Amino acid sequence: MVNKKEGNQFLPTVAIPPGETIKENMKYLGMNQKELAMRLEITPKHLSNIVNGHDPITYDTALKLETV
Repeated sequence: MVNKKEGNQFLPTVAIPPGETIKENMKYLGMNQKELAMRLEITPKHLSNIVNGHDPITYDTALKLETV
């Protein structure tokens, strides 16, 4: 992303997939995928696909993750 005014470029040094963050939070909360899927009201397979980067996190799922 280029800042047109100053000509600076934003170059992140690390990119962490959302699935990794979800895994870390599940571990911190002592929760497994089956329990999190139940709380999110999605199937365990769909959660697995999100965690493994095969499915995107939709707006609806993001709101549910925030609540859980």
